[in-house]
Amino acid sequence: MAEFNPEGRFLLGTMGWLRDDWHQTYYPDDLPEDWRLSYYANDCDAVLLPHVAWQRDDEVHGAMADEAPPALHFFLLDGPDDPGVFPLFPLERTALLVERPRPSIGGFAQWVADGLDRWVAPAGDALAQRWWVDAMDLRALRERAVTLDPRTQALLLDGPGADPGRMAELRTLLQLLGRQ
Repeated sequence: MAEFNPEGRFLLGTMGWLRDDWHQTYYPDDLPEDWRLSYYANDCDAVLLPHVAWQRDDEVHGAMADEAPPALHFFLLDGPDDPGVFPLFPLERTALLVERPRPSIGGFAQWVADGLDRWVAPAGDALAQRWWVDAMDLRALRERAVTLDPRTQALLLDGPGADPGRMAELRTLLQLLGRQ
């Protein structure tokens, strides 16, 4: 199995890249749908996908992932059902976020739940965290950022305030706080 993030880069991303509200607020009107993941990768290093999305749209997501920039990483939330066939995401850039280790699944790095919305990498040296955000309020995000575990290597935003267009501001804030 290839190492997931050998450079140890701090990864920022959101839940999904195809949100309906982003069609008017984030993506250019004339951008074809199959280019959206590459456009998203200009602002984000990672994307979090719920199991219902990557299991249902295996071929769609796999085809887009094949064309995504090589720096983009994928976090796949494991679901209650055994998907049988796993998606076509690149193994070296994909982590499966699981409740408990699943030995029957090979190939993908498995990050195991360590509390609510927090997963630990196989070696225990890195964390991925999901934050629910109602708004991209940098003051509120600063308060949360100062409490980040130093092992945090991926921060994935979810909720109505998650905005890939404002990730540069969040990255700057995290750098100023010495959090990445």
